[in-house]
Amino acid sequence: MSEPLQRPARLILWGWGTIYNRLLDKLRYFCAVGEIEIVAITGTTVPPYDTLDGYPVVRPDEIPGLEYDYIMVISLKGEKQIIARALTIPGVRREQIFPHRAVEQPYFSFREYFRLKESGLTIISNHCWGGMASNTLGIMNRSPFKNLYLLEEEYLRVLADLEHYCREAVPVFSRWKTGREKEERVFPVLRLDDVDLYCNHVKSADEAIAQWMDRRGRMAWESLFVEFYTESREMEAAFAALEQYPRKVCFVPFEPAFPCSIQIPITGQSRYFYEAVLGSVDSNNLGFPFSLMRLLLGEEPVARGAGKGRRPGA
Repeated sequence: MSEPLQRPARLILWGWGTIYNRLLDKLRYFCAVGEIEIVAITGTTVPPYDTLDGYPVVRPDEIPGLEYDYIMVISLKGEKQIIARALTIPGVRREQIFPHRAVEQPYFSFREYFRLKESGLTIISNHCWGGMASNTLGIMNRSPFKNLYLLEEEYLRVLADLEHYCREAVPVFSRWKTGREKEERVFPVLRLDDVDLYCNHVKSADEAIAQWMDRRGRMAWESLFVEFYTESREMEAAFAALEQYPRKVCFVPFEPAFPCSIQIPITGQSRYFYEAVLGSVDSNNLGFPFSLMRLLLGEEPVARGAGKGRRPGA
């Protein structure tokens, strides 16, 4: 983990098309308030100018000669290919690259974003929310809880003794399970001591075990954020009682009873509550009922709405 920057972050923008035009005024604002400095614009195809909007235009192979902190990928498609190309450039590290979608979320701040990005954030989640939040923000997912889900009671058991389950217990293959509803896809279930890990985004048990063991070694224990979703008031209360986690959230479909809880309404195309919760951090949706970065940083204000569904104390 790096120390937070005490000066404007120096950015190289990789891309100059539709999204660049859409974000230009926002980027210029953050330059004006001293959060960032744009040192160059580049692209897989380079703009046919020496400067664009006053910013120097460079070829990708000229990047090693620049002083910069981050590379922001601005592209409607081909993000993976751009990242792969950038990583062939001497000196470029994966953690320096982030996607434009992070900037497009409401209440965005580069200063807060880079503080979060450099914190080693590790999201503990009982379903796919943590992975989706990390993807939306373009932040490395350090959590062994990616690509799986747990039953509520067993998840709370894990949280009560997280160090045992994430440092001592070793997962083993238990059985195969068929996906939700009419899905014909099957996926492995791992047994971790006395709880089950439902690895519904992984095809093989060996892959699931390898991912768990690898990611548990990346966890930043000093930078944990714990997420839970439930439709049970009893479970909401049990989660709220876990005082060892200062940064946490419980998503519920009803009026929250605790400061750590946020109500998520079932709206739009969501049929089930879990779909609404996942939609709250979907990068294609961006319908956040809360400020995602402030939530993850443990800062207020978090909730965007007032009245029904607001977070108590927000």
